[in-house]
Amino acid sequence: MRFNVPWLLFICCALVVGCTDSHASDVDAGSLSADADIEGADAADRPDGTFTAADGGGVADANVLHDGASALDSGEAPGGDAGSATNPIGTGCASDADCGESGACLTDVYGYVGGYCTARCESTADCGSGAVCLPGTGDTPYCYNECTVNEDCRSGYACGHWMGYPSACVPGCRGDAECGDGATCLDPGYGAPRCATAGVVTGDSCALDSDCGVSDHCASETATGFPSGACVRFGCDPATNSGCDTGSVCVNHPAYGPTCMRECADDAACRAGYECNASGHFCAPTCTSSSDCTDGRTCDPFSGLCYAP
Repeated sequence: MRFNVPWLLFICCALVVGCTDSHASDVDAGSLSADADIEGADAADRPDGTFTAADGGGVADANVLHDGASALDSGEAPGGDAGSATNPIGTGCASDADCGESGACLTDVYGYVGGYCTARCESTADCGSGAVCLPGTGDTPYCYNECTVNEDCRSGYACGHWMGYPSACVPGCRGDAECGDGATCLDPGYGAPRCATAGVVTGDSCALDSDCGVSDHCASETATGFPSGACVRFGCDPATNSGCDTGSVCVNHPAYGPTCMRECADDAACRAGYECNASGHFCAPTCTSSSDCTDGRTCDPFSGLCYAP
């Protein structure tokens, strides 16, 4: 079983119920541009030689430790009790410096309200008292606060439960009052309850996870460069194309892993800033001008993504 960290980028377990009436797409080594041969291009074809986000550091559910890789490489295990001065796992943070020598800060950009200190681990013993080790980005394990009930977690977080894994505090809600206009607190059946908006489908625009359906997450323009953001779903199976709703297709994204994206037969099925990848039959981010971007970001027509000026 695979967890993806998110972008909740919280941890999201791939236990979604899939449909089988869409085309699966394999883009393991491919660019996501609309005209790309999804078996051809590689990471070197990107302007920066990577498949990371517009801010140089990753997206929801992929490379979320955007400024923490060097700190995590130290391999030092935190000590003391989780949430304490000696073991900051789960405490609020603004930068990696707030999380100790071996820690890194998951920030609000990736859905972690007030920041969330974590660290790389091999087992729960590496995380210190009160914290657990769970598979995260690319199945790399990270430390999270252990919990039994929601009240064990700080404000803005709820106790997530997954089959076969210990429970942990991840971004979540405890009632509708914690959600914004039009969103309600819903239980996806795994992980933690989260704010979501009914009637929104994969591929719709978004700025926050709560703008998407309960099983989808927001690949926001801020974090990913996707024009106006896009609701996507992680943890699908590209081999069987299971895990996606009707109207979306499982794409083996080169940076984010198996990801449900909007299915298409031609460009007319995609919204502004996206074009239909003829090889994979999914709507790929393909801005053509900065008018496709928001908040003053500029379009890089080579990658099709919106970058901060």
